[in-house]
Amino acid sequence: MASTLKINNLDTASGTTITIPTGKQLIGTDTNSIKAPGMVVQIATDLDTTSLTMDANQNYFDTGLSIAFTPKYSNSIIVIQCMMGAEVYSSANIGIGFRLLKDASLVYDNDYSLYNSSNNAQRIEQVPILYTETSGSTSARTYKVQVSRRAGGGAARLNNYAQSSMVITEYAQ
Repeated sequence: MASTLKINNLDTASGTTITIPTGKQLIGTDTNSIKAPGMVVQIATDLDTTSLTMDANQNYFDTGLSIAFTPKYSNSIIVIQCMMGAEVYSSANIGIGFRLLKDASLVYDNDYSLYNSSNNAQRIEQVPILYTETSGSTSARTYKVQVSRRAGGGAARLNNYAQSSMVITEYAQ
């Protein structure tokens, strides 16, 4: 015979540990029904493999990495990690800059994420982006990455030799 126990708080009779016996499980039936500080609440990912050659005008272009994200809690920590497949090649100074936008607001900007001094060499790298913030609300928002050629002549490309990716992780507090 099954029974239902209805309580608002669970505490130990003695000591500091509540033990679930071997072979038994505690199962939450709703999304996020079990929450502890530091636990991953949700993860969202995006992948961009489209090659982009940037022109010399230094404008920012959308990379193809864009995630619509709705935090589950208003006090969560949001961590955004990106790896950008970037390349520069030139006999002059040249760089690539990345920025991260939340909706239309700039939240991360690095003018020279990848830079090559005037040595007529090619640099191909996975450029990391790391950004953290407190969610502040449970309102939907869209995070996207933009890229720009930052100076000089030569070639500046994205995803020509490697792909780019973005991972958003929400951590409970």
